[in-house]
Amino acid sequence: MRTTHSNQSIAKILALCVLGILLFYPPFAFFIFLNDVTRISIFVFFFILLFGYQLSSKYKARKLLVLTFIWVLILIFLAGALYVNNSEGYRTALGYSLMLGFACVLYGIMQSTDNGFYEAMVNVYIGFFILAPACACINFLINLVTPGFNFLTGAFSIFTYEYQASPFGLVIYKNIRGINVSRSLFFFIEPVFLSFFYLVNIFVISKRVGKHKKLFIVLNFLGGLLTTSFFFYIGYIVLRALKMRLLYRIIFIVLALVLGFILQQGLLGFLNSSSYEERTLRLTIGLEILSNFNLQRVLTGSGYFVDYGYNLGVSSGILNSFIEGGIIGLICPLIMAIIFCRKSVALLVLLIFSLILFEPFKFPLFWLALILGGQTYYTERKKQASE
Repeated sequence: MRTTHSNQSIAKILALCVLGILLFYPPFAFFIFLNDVTRISIFVFFFILLFGYQLSSKYKARKLLVLTFIWVLILIFLAGALYVNNSEGYRTALGYSLMLGFACVLYGIMQSTDNGFYEAMVNVYIGFFILAPACACINFLINLVTPGFNFLTGAFSIFTYEYQASPFGLVIYKNIRGINVSRSLFFFIEPVFLSFFYLVNIFVISKRVGKHKKLFIVLNFLGGLLTTSFFFYIGYIVLRALKMRLLYRIIFIVLALVLGFILQQGLLGFLNSSSYEERTLRLTIGLEILSNFNLQRVLTGSGYFVDYGYNLGVSSGILNSFIEGGIIGLICPLIMAIIFCRKSVALLVLLIFSLILFEPFKFPLFWLALILGGQTYYTERKKQASE
């Protein structure tokens, strides 16, 4: 069914609003400019608008059953988490449910047959991820020539990282084997977060870009290089290898192993320059916390912001989700994320990588990228099958 001009206009406005809301949530750094009450109130307001828009759209019966199943998962999690006997249990349950509900509504709208929201949202997303890496590249060049241009640094001084901030984004300086490298990450909190989106864009979203596809891929690739994140480099190599034929894939893996053996000392040096050791320590902390869990906490977790007496938090997304939400808090969003991937191998690989390195389930932009990526993969595969 073709969308009317009115529906297209509404879809474009909603798509812009969705992206605008997400700018004030992690992994963006802009969330420091709004207090929690204001930010969540705006989020809830537009969540209700999107839910109403979803109800006004038409669905195929099979897709409606999938949506119903997902909503049931959310209710199961909410009911289970309320058994935690402290205020953090309620906060955790409502926080997870709101985020998962938002993801469900986005997914539901994009499955509709008459509103054109997917087309509008993917165009807004593509435009944004042309702007973001372009700004990151400009910011990198500016910091090579005139570091004094970072006159916005004070506005982001609340963070642990010592950011250098300009109108084009944030930069973190890092010494890697005696070389001072500036890591350009637009306005994302950490390079590792941004790497996930660059990889999704290059290997999945780019199929939907059209005549600007090469520009989109090149900008996102350059942006990924500028993060100097191992997530981007390793993820890119793995996903590129998966696209090769079996023989070339075997040769590629053998060459990579040989090269890794030859450069072993250098590789260890690079690992020591990365966050590898700290992440390993954080993983150990997570396992120690889990060793003290009783049955109730195994099922429902301990809630947000519980002080376990450690100076560092848990870095692994899988462990952190399990600690905060228990089996229910881990399994529900994981099942949803797998469904949203729509059988895309690239998205499933990136989902696993991200869960190892950080906790993506708390980021609304993560859900948006995953849903858009899954829908793009499904749409392109369906188009190829009909040709």
